[in-house]
Amino acid sequence: MLLPADGSGDASAIRWPGWRLGRMPFRTASEVLLPLALVTVVSFAPFIGYDPGHAGGRAVLIALAGLTLLAAVTRRARSFRLGLALSSTIAAFALPWEVSWWPLPGALGVLVYVLSCLIGRSAADPAIHFRLGKLTRTDGLIILSIAAVSAGFLYLFRAMMPPHQFLGDQLVIQIPASLMLLAGILFATANAAVEELLFRGAIMHHLRYAFGVWPAVALQAVAFGLLHLHGYPYGPIGVALATVYGLLLGAVRVRSNGLLAPWVAHVVADSVIFIFILQAASGSS
Repeated sequence: MLLPADGSGDASAIRWPGWRLGRMPFRTASEVLLPLALVTVVSFAPFIGYDPGHAGGRAVLIALAGLTLLAAVTRRARSFRLGLALSSTIAAFALPWEVSWWPLPGALGVLVYVLSCLIGRSAADPAIHFRLGKLTRTDGLIILSIAAVSAGFLYLFRAMMPPHQFLGDQLVIQIPASLMLLAGILFATANAAVEELLFRGAIMHHLRYAFGVWPAVALQAVAFGLLHLHGYPYGPIGVALATVYGLLLGAVRVRSNGLLAPWVAHVVADSVIFIFILQAASGSS
């Protein structure tokens, strides 16, 4: 059970394991607006820049840092932790390109988030647990369906859209052929883990606390989609596809009460993406 970290409320309505869909307890303006503002600011990064070494990325980082400081001053522990995670993620893009390609910045954000939960936990404010959840036969069928549909749409996207070069292409072509399978497995599992922990984990958790379950599912999906503007799939169509995919993964996360089910579905999609990146890199080398 996760009790309120900031402000008062009806603890019975916000149990973490059950993701209860009953009435929402009263929330103050800061409890609602701070997490929304943090997610909104980070969603602007694809449009104005990630790298704090440039004006756009610097503006995003300053805005996130300011909101995080405001959360600390107003003692909004939940928003403070989310702010630390998102600020750390953006700050990591200032590192040399060899260590600033995704998902490494996101992994740093998740690490900072987990550490902030562990350091700041107390009897009245326990740390958030990333639950694996349950996997029933129905959940397995849902995962297979989402994986198959997402793989199909990714294939159609690749066939219809012009070739697109990514920073990862430079790294892929340097991997020895004997290690390519291992690299693909590591990429798919690690990228899926980071994005699930960040979006269906930390971000969705804090938005759920502020707005309720299904608004949180929708909001994290929009952020997930926007942050794919320069990812894969890319562009406006990629944003739309990633948003719908984020909605599906969010719903699976609610149904299964954990991150294992959406992670498995995500691994399949990322495996397909790695194959496409490999083909694009091989064609350009």
